[in-house]
Amino acid sequence: MVSISAVKITPDLLEARFYLSFFQVNDKDAALKKVEERHHEIKKN
Repeated sequence: MVSISAVKITPDLLEARFYLSFFQVNDKDAALKKVEERHHEIKKN
């Protein structure tokens, strides 16, 4: 399971940083790569 643990947004709302938390994930690098591959879908919602 991957969840968003925190979000920090710049005052001008142009940039947001998401902090992820991985729970019982064996290969964290592969999970992060999957999130990065689908960032456009996440950004839309």
